[in-house]
Amino acid sequence: MVASAELTHVKGPRPNRRPHRLLQGRVQPGIKERAERGAAARGVSITRYLELLIEADELADAAGNGDMELRLRTA
Repeated sequence: MVASAELTHVKGPRPNRRPHRLLQGRVQPGIKERAERGAAARGVSITRYLELLIEADELADAAGNGDMELRLRTA
């Protein structure tokens, strides 16, 4: 879990990092509402909120470098 303090330090417009890629997914309504609340609480768009969550994910970085095996669990 990402601590909220890690996400609150980045406010304002997101950096211009071109080219951008489309990222889509379907989630349950309650998850979408929670994401919208999290983004609103931080004063950012839901797109930027997702970027912040992904940027703070150390496990994704380690797995991408081959440092550890990433195992996904399904509900």
